[in-house]
Amino acid sequence: MDYESFYSEYLSVEKEIKDSTAKILKLQKSIARAMEKGDVKSAKKDMQSFKAAIEKAYSDSLALSFSIDSFDNAEFYSSGEFSSGLLSEFRRLGINAVGEFPVYEIFPCKVRLDADNQDVYLNRKKYPTSRPSYFASLVKGELDKFDSAFNADRFAAELEKGYDTYIALQKNGVEGMSVQLKSIYNTLVPISRLRNSYTEQSFAYDIARLYAVSDSIELKSRKRIEFGTDMDASKGYRILDSNGNEQFIGTVRFF
Repeated sequence: MDYESFYSEYLSVEKEIKDSTAKILKLQKSIARAMEKGDVKSAKKDMQSFKAAIEKAYSDSLALSFSIDSFDNAEFYSSGEFSSGLLSEFRRLGINAVGEFPVYEIFPCKVRLDADNQDVYLNRKKYPTSRPSYFASLVKGELDKFDSAFNADRFAAELEKGYDTYIALQKNGVEGMSVQLKSIYNTLVPISRLRNSYTEQSFAYDIARLYAVSDSIELKSRKRIEFGTDMDASKGYRILDSNGNEQFIGTVRFF
């Protein structure tokens, strides 16, 4: 059974126990008011309904427990149903996932499935979930946060400053030369503790978005931006171009 079908069945049972517990609370308040006023007759009458409501709630709790226990989350992971459902949700949300079970890259994020413990990791954060749509929506939210905070012109200007600073610090630095993007990141964020707030992963994502619009960027220096590809993944960042093709961007120059 897929999780959404299971969850739909659970909700119908959960509604019953929600109604039962609401009735118990209502009767408890009614008994309390009657006793405060000394209306023992009404309190005894409500007490009969109260006991019946508790019995109904107990019965509903058994049904709820049976519903939850009927779902084998360990089998759901080990059979591949969770990963299949997760990839389907990613496609539905327009999220590009690259890789194979148990690790998928969703630039600039990384997703890892722990089938033994039925956990999913988004980067380093663990999520104990068996619901693909829930986790996919979390990933979509993270990507949306990246997008909402990005300003291509401002980032291009900051990248140019990092580029100029790096060249100035090099003994044989020449204006217009190609520089490794990883070197510029280290120049922009030289202190390790600052990299927690602006990770290299975030920098790579900004590079990918700038790459997509680099031809339209107008810098105050009047210089142009040119990115260089690098097939060595360890020296560059994997991005997807406007056509959905994979590229490894390793260097940049301003000229």
